[in-house]
Amino acid sequence: TTSIENATLNLFDNKSWVICPTEIINKSDNDKVSSIVKLLHAKPVIMDPKFHDRLTAWGSHLPFITSTILFKSISDHPGWEKIAQLASSGFADTTRLASADTRMKADILMTNKSNIVDSLIKFEKQLKQFITLLKEEDTANMYEYLKIAKFKRDIWIEHRQLI
Repeated sequence: TTSIENATLNLFDNKSWVICPTEIINKSDNDKVSSIVKLLHAKPVIMDPKFHDRLTAWGSHLPFITSTILFKSISDHPGWEKIAQLASSGFADTTRLASADTRMKADILMTNKSNIVDSLIKFEKQLKQFITLLKEEDTANMYEYLKIAKFKRDIWIEHRQLI
C-alpha cells in the first residue's frame, strides 16, 4: 500500500537519486538539488533524461512487467486456488511488484513505451532461449545458463551492498 504506515526512515540511505538536468537548468540549480539529495543520505547521479529512460526500462519497468505477467499467468490458471495454497515465499517475492500502484505504473509504462518494448523484445529472446534448453533437454547448457545468471546476480548483490 502507499500510506504513511509504510514509510521507511532510511528509505534513501545510500541510494542513487537521479537528477536529469536540461538546457534551462544551470549548474547552480544542479548543485542545490544535489545538496538536498545528500541531506537525505542519498547519492546524486547526474544523467541525461533519455539515457535514464532507457536504463529504467530495464532496471525498473521490465521487473514490474515480468512480475505482473507472472502473477497474472499463474492466477489465471484453472488450478489457481490449489497453486495459491502451495505457492512459496519465492513466488511472493518474485511477484511483489505486481502489487504496485496501478495508475502510476500504467502512466509510467505508457510514457516510456518505446524503451520498454525494446527491453521486452530482448527479454523474449532470453525466454525463447530458456524454452529451447528445456525442450532439447540440454542439461549442460541449462546448468551453464543458470550458473552464469547466479554468478552475475551474486556479484551485483555484493557490489550493491558496497556502493
